[in-house]
Amino acid sequence: MEEKDQMKFHVGEYIRSNRKENNMTQGELARIVGTSEKYIGQIERGEKFPSFQLFIKLHIHLGISFDYVAKEIKNQCNIPNLSKQIK
Repeated sequence: MEEKDQMKFHVGEYIRSNRKENNMTQGELARIVGTSEKYIGQIERGEKFPSFQLFIKLHIHLGISFDYVAKEIKNQCNIPNLSKQIK
């Protein structure tokens, strides 16, 4: 799986698990953030990646820390630390 696809997959899984922890349906979350239930499903399955604005809305409404998400995605997708590579 390519890095881009891995990222979409892990972001989608993370959004799904947090949505479920908040006892929300895809439809409820979609209405809150202003998108369709179908699009939330596509994001959760790793078929689509949300726009930056939607990404922020999802994380705000689900109470997810951006730092935590970035670290989780970096670790799960094996993204190297660029600062170490630039030297």
